[in-house]
Amino acid sequence: MSLYCLKNGSKRQKTTLPQTKMKVINKIKKKYDLAFICFEDILQNNIEKLKKSATKYLQLDLFYSYKTNWLPGICKIIHKNGVGAEVVSGFELWLARLLGVPNEKIIFNGPCKTTEELKEFLNPSIGCLNIDSLSEFTRLLNIWKGNTQITLGIRITPEKIKDMHMFGIISSDYNTIDKIVETSMKNNFNLKLLHTHIAHYLNYKEICIYGCEELIKVLSYLYQRYNILIKNIDLGGGLNPALLGKDRNCFSTCEDFFATVAKTFEKLLSKYEMPSFTPNFILESGRFIVNNTFMLLTTIHALKRIDGQEVGVLDAGTNILGTPHEDIIPIFKTSSNEIISYRLIGPLCFPGDIVAISVKLPPLTIGDKLLILDCGAYSLSNSWQFIKTRPPVILVTNNDEIKIIRKKERYRDMISLDRY
Repeated sequence: MSLYCLKNGSKRQKTTLPQTKMKVINKIKKKYDLAFICFEDILQNNIEKLKKSATKYLQLDLFYSYKTNWLPGICKIIHKNGVGAEVVSGFELWLARLLGVPNEKIIFNGPCKTTEELKEFLNPSIGCLNIDSLSEFTRLLNIWKGNTQITLGIRITPEKIKDMHMFGIISSDYNTIDKIVETSMKNNFNLKLLHTHIAHYLNYKEICIYGCEELIKVLSYLYQRYNILIKNIDLGGGLNPALLGKDRNCFSTCEDFFATVAKTFEKLLSKYEMPSFTPNFILESGRFIVNNTFMLLTTIHALKRIDGQEVGVLDAGTNILGTPHEDIIPIFKTSSNEIISYRLIGPLCFPGDIVAISVKLPPLTIGDKLLILDCGAYSLSNSWQFIKTRPPVILVTNNDEIKIIRKKERYRDMISLDRY
């Protein structure tokens, strides 16, 4: 069996999947044409790697970004490994509570918290709600009955990162910060943390340091003006293994990231005349924890040649994968040494349904099966129904037990909410 992955015209690279995992995958492919496959041990190893990397340099509370992949079977494993829940909707808050996550281990973010969702936050109050705007804070005050202790954070968006300005409060907007802080003090709210989320920019050393300094400026302002010392620093999510070590502008490893953050805070807290204290850092990781734990088993159902390029038609589309992928492994027997550049398209019957723009594979035939790697982030949680049912999700446990944690959708599921 030929097992390898080729990327961007590079030389042949053998896959990193060990034979023990291929043995399980071969069992699964005998029964399924299309299925997500998740490995529990990879999930746990990712969590352990983050925790161990941070321990050397700083104090860290790890939270999981539900929007990245909210499958209950996955979230349950993550929480068993001591990770909290970061939610951005009423649905995610409901799910975290359903899974037994303690209120103090839930952080509620997001730019559009409805009145009903704010009421859910108050009943009972969860660990922390990060205020995204003054109008949101005002609505929270209007529905607060005065008999619940409220714990809040403030989302701060660095001034120079313009494409993130749609979220949070701009770091230079001290007028809005004053209104939130003064009202919080008047009502005896617990102002617990400062939060920022700069997404993929978190992987770029210079931008990350700038973001940290903007938070420290606000920390210093609150201490100097109100004698409030906030010790919880929420750096949001966005840490991406695919960007670590990508070039000299990025952090080389997650150890490099944590070391830089620790040194930056140590240096700048002194610069901005803050008292000596040990910050408690919070990371709301999603992609780092779950992306490489998932792969998608998919099957070739048609072959074409279009405008000089070979094209394979898959039963997997952008409705479950989102963007095109390039890490694709053939899992079929072949004696051919020929390598062909294929465009892989999905079944959705519109021009944008492109799974891979150009991937090098051995000659394909109808019925051949492929594995699309690293598709745990923003795949199922961002999926949509369009002419096709969504596939099952199979969990491979630490003991190589095969479990269905999400059933394949049926046609009747697609219209289960309709009345006719």
